[in-house]
Amino acid sequence: MVEAVLFSSAPPVSLHKLKKITGLSFSNLVTVIESLNKEYEEKGNAFMIRRVGNGFQMVTRPEYGKWVREFDHKGRKNLLTKTMLETLAIVAYNQPVTKPEIDRLRGVDSGWVLQELLERGFIKIKGRDKRPGHPFLYITTQRFLEYFGLSSLDELPKIEDKGKSE
Repeated sequence: MVEAVLFSSAPPVSLHKLKKITGLSFSNLVTVIESLNKEYEEKGNAFMIRRVGNGFQMVTRPEYGKWVREFDHKGRKNLLTKTMLETLAIVAYNQPVTKPEIDRLRGVDSGWVLQELLERGFIKIKGRDKRPGHPFLYITTQRFLEYFGLSSLDELPKIEDKGKSE
């Protein structure tokens, strides 16, 4: 049941939803997911179940990513541009962050890219800053975590200090 639900769902499925659908307890669900992952690994399957955001999702194993990207790289409707990725990184690592702060870090106006990221659901407005002008405060969303296959912001790669000597 768990495998069928996860296989048929594009977005991650929460444990609460899996519990409601299957009638299994949370601990049994975790055991089933771990068992399925062990079975997939033993068989050498190209996929696995991964915790993504607040749920679980079937994903391609990283070692097969090259071929999946090759197959689908031009057909992705939600492909992010370098400008969008740069802006998302600024928001992710500095959140909550204002547009003036983003503009200062990027060196250009970020109005259109912030609007595009809002429309695509990668960022949202958390509120307003207390500084003059009360600019909006931007943070990343659950969609951001799902898109990049993260369980939480703690999984973001660490930024290396450019000032360190090797």
